[in-house]
Formats: sequence, C-alpha cells, structure tokens
Amino acid sequence: MARAGFCRSCGTNVWLLEDGSGTCGHPATDIEGIYEVAEGGGAPAAAPEAAAAEAQAPAGSQEAPVGAATPVAVPATSQPAGGTGKRGLTIAAAAIAALVVLVAAALFLTRPQLKVTRLVTDGAVEQGEQAKAVVTVTNEGKRAGSREIVLVVDGQEVGSAQVTVEPGAQKDAEIDFTLDAEPGDYVLMARGFDIAEKLHVLEPAVFEIAAVAAQPKVLHAGIDESGFCVATVENAGEADGDFEVEFALDGKTLGSDSVTVLGGSKNDVAFEFAVPGVGNHVLTANGVKAGFAVHAVARPAHGIVIVNKLKGGRNRLKMVNNRPTDVLVVLSQPGDGKPALLAVYLRSKSSHTISGIKDGTYQIYYSFGSDWCPTCKEFETDRWDGRFEGTDKFSSSRSVYTQVTLTFGSSSGGSPTEDVTEDEFPKM
Repeated sequence: MARAGFCRSCGTNVWLLEDGSGTCGHPATDIEGIYEVAEGGGAPAAAPEAAAAEAQAPAGSQEAPVGAATPVAVPATSQPAGGTGKRGLTIAAAAIAALVVLVAAALFLTRPQLKVTRLVTDGAVEQGEQAKAVVTVTNEGKRAGSREIVLVVDGQEVGSAQVTVEPGAQKDAEIDFTLDAEPGDYVLMARGFDIAEKLHVLEPAVFEIAAVAAQPKVLHAGIDESGFCVATVENAGEADGDFEVEFALDGKTLGSDSVTVLGGSKNDVAFEFAVPGVGNHVLTANGVKAGFAVHAVARPAHGIVIVNKLKGGRNRLKMVNNRPTDVLVVLSQPGDGKPALLAVYLRSKSSHTISGIKDGTYQIYYSFGSDWCPTCKEFETDRWDGRFEGTDKFSSSRSVYTQVTLTFGSSSGGSPTEDVTEDEFPKM
C-alpha cells in the first residue's frame, strides 16, 4: 500500500514520499490527514472514511472540504430484485469517482505554484557574523499561497522566512543568516528549489604594525612645535577590521587611536606629539620602534665654507649680497641634482671672496632663507632656490686667473637667473 495525504498548499490529495513530504514539492509540515491507499497511475483517492462520510451527507449540507469527494444526489428508481440493483450502485459509484477526479483536477489547476526564482547574497561573509540574503518568490498559480523558505548550507539550516505571494505576482524576502563555518567556499541553497549561490567565508582580520616613522622626517627645536608619529598597519586577513594603536615617545605613553584596515591592505594612523629637545629620540607604536633626531638651528659665521672640493687652483669667486636675507652660494657640475663642489655661506648686506678654485666649467646655484640647520645644511624657513643661467668657466695659467663676481640684489640688474626646485638643487 502507498501513502497519501491532503496538502494544504496544493488544496488536493497527493502521494507522499518516504520522508513524509508530498510529491508536489511541499514539505511534510503542509500535509495532513495521511492514509494508506492502493497505488494507481493517477491522483490518489480520498481516504476511505472521508469518502464514506461524504457519501452519507444530506443534501443541502455545506461545501465539501477541499480534496474530498462532493456528494451527488442520485434519484431513486424502482428496481427489480436481483442484479439490477447492483448495476445501479456501480453506475452511481462511477459517477461519484468521476466527479472526484474533476474536482481534484480543478483544484490542481488552480493551486498556488510558488517558486524561488532569485537568490542573492553579498558573496562573502565574516565567520560567525550575521549576513543577509534576498530571495525572490514567484507565484505562477491561480491562488495566493504561503511557503516557508529555508536557506541551507551543506544540509544545515542557517535561516528561514515565511513568504505569502498573490497569484501571478512575485515578492522579495530578506533573510538574515549566520554561518559559523571555517573560512572557505560554500554553496547557499533554498531547500526544495533548484537555485543556489556561491558563498565565501572570509579569513578573519590579522593585524601587524608594518612601519613607524616621524613626520616631518626632520624636526627642529625652536621651529617645529609638533610632529606626528605615523604607524602603518597591515591587515593580512580577508575581513575588514579595526585596530587600536598605542603610541609612546621615549618610553612615555602618548595615547592611542583606532584605525580601520580593509582586508589584504594597509592604512596609516598618526598621533601628534610635542617636539622634544635637540638630540636622538625613539617613537613606539605597539612595541615597534623608530628612531628620529631633533636638530638645532644656528646662523653660521659670514663667509664660512660649508663644502669645498675645488681646492688647488688659482681662480677666484667674489660674492656680494645686497639682500636683507642670508644666502648660500653653490658650485656644481652642470646638470640637475649634482653634488655640491663648493658651498659658501654669506650673511645679508655683506660680501666675500673665495680664492684657490681649480679650473673647470661650473653651474652656479644660490639659496636664500633663514633658520639654517647645520646638520641638514639647508635653510628651514622661507627657503628660495635659484641658479644663474648658463655656465661659468674658470681657467688659469702662471700669470692669469679667472675671477667671477656674483651680485645679489643689484639695482642695476645682473646676470639672468631662474628658480629651481629642491630636487634640482645640488646635493649637499
């Protein structure tokens, strides 16, 4: 004997599978009134007790339950004794059976037909964190229907929602779910429907301090009031996350700050600090250290030579500074960013001559400013760099030598000049 039952979603009697669900695709929770009946080729007949009860129902009774046989009044006729009465009963039974088939067919054709036509997720979720899926349910039937949509991963239920859809319409349902699984690739499915979506569980965030540095790179006592300790945080995992960084200067805690780092990327977080005194210092971010120095500024003496690699010649360079700011005069080989061969510091409103320059062709540069850094060999405030156009040739013999005169701030004009960038200025 096979098993059958009444499906509330289909509104008709259906054959049952081994797990109690209907062959119509609806779960066991939608089936009621289960009974045994001889298996045939068509739809299962109603339960014997239901059919018998309905056959005895009086005329004018209320509408028969869905899926049960509708009673039919059979007119009484005078029948002869013997087999003629049996024949009449056979005809009546056949009529009732035909009517049951018609009613069942009508209910089958008008039943709700719910299908999951779309399943969408973000594609990647964090381990143990709540995620969201959007399920589109379409009703291709003639009546409104309701269905519980269950999401499963590897046979495990992770979330569900009850969805009611009007005939010929579709409805989106948002289902929250949590997948507490190891990082990797999975398949998310709607149980009972042929639709699936790939799902990736992300590797959790893994942080480390990749670098620590002071900014600006060079700090000066008396000029820079504050600097920044900059920590570069790297996230080796796939999931985004927040990381707390604790900063210290020379072993004394400065404070902390949080930084958000995307999976597989880096991000910087900076903490401001007051510039300490002249000397070497140590910045720390979560135990990762970086040394830096605070330099002093001092105005050099007039005419002091900062660099001199041109000794041994007979030529001279005379410099006149009529400007109100100090100037650094530099000679180098022609070309941007070449090393300085001669560098002389001149204070404002003064002049100076350098002797003993060896023969050669040189490019002449200059730099104006204030707050000279002896360590950096450059101006730290109001710096302005330039050079004289063309080159100057120094040549000499036993009785003849070359003297080049440079005048800054001349009211009568002078040699053409042009501004240059710090990268173009000779390297000290």
